[in-house]
Amino acid sequence: MAETKEETPKRQRRTPRPVVPETYADAYALAQQISQGALTQPEAEQILTARYDLGDRVALGYIGNYLSMKHGAPKVRSTIASDGWRFFLDHIEKEGPLALQRALSVLWEHVEYLHGPESKLRQVHADYIGKV
Repeated sequence: MAETKEETPKRQRRTPRPVVPETYADAYALAQQISQGALTQPEAEQILTARYDLGDRVALGYIGNYLSMKHGAPKVRSTIASDGWRFFLDHIEKEGPLALQRALSVLWEHVEYLHGPESKLRQVHADYIGKV
């Protein structure tokens, strides 16, 4: 009898789920818990992923981008919806012009990183820069 070699099944790539607006608010709340030390970033990302059936990178993008905007950490490499950026900027704006300027610097660095027209993100930036 010939031995048969077991084939490893190929992983099916799943269709990404659309990000609903509730995700922005939830990512914001989870990021607040990270800032307060109640959650770690990986824990928050797992929660967001499970609640909305998102890919890991999507959860990382929403939570990580907010934290970068909040703390002024450049090099945001995850792209999120322009409405998500707006949601976060609306909350950061309430903290004052310095906080908003820091967040807008992170957004602008991300626009430049993308090397494209990115008209939606440029418009978000333009809508808030006058408030600084």
